[in-house]
Amino acid sequence: MAWLYSISKHTFSYPGLPDTSEGVYCGGGIAPFHNPLLVNNPGACNETNLGPLPPGTWIMESIADDPKTGPETIVLVPDAGTTKLCQSLNRGPMSFRIHGDSLANPGQGSEGCIVAPRDFRVNVLWGSVDKEIIVVP
Repeated sequence: MAWLYSISKHTFSYPGLPDTSEGVYCGGGIAPFHNPLLVNNPGACNETNLGPLPPGTWIMESIADDPKTGPETIVLVPDAGTTKLCQSLNRGPMSFRIHGDSLANPGQGSEGCIVAPRDFRVNVLWGSVDKEIIVVP
């Protein structure tokens, strides 16, 4: 079984659990280059450092503190098909994460990564036995 992440609904779904969208979003860029029209916009997946991560299958590989994205950042690794899509969109397939929001500019903390609250990232997503996430438009 896999997690489902909807870019346009900015929602995580998993069988038997309530959908989660509070505090969750992706894309839009970081201040001062933030563009609110690109947040949760699947049509902007080709916008490097601004649009959401591309749809496809991703694996939550590890969790660690990161100097750029903050504490308890989950590293996402794409499958082969998703890697090809990322490359065709000129997006670095190994650059996507699930991390916390910007403290200085809330709602403006994503260059394409999924932003989610720490408790959800750590206890629900990373705490799950299922590490696969299917990202859909």
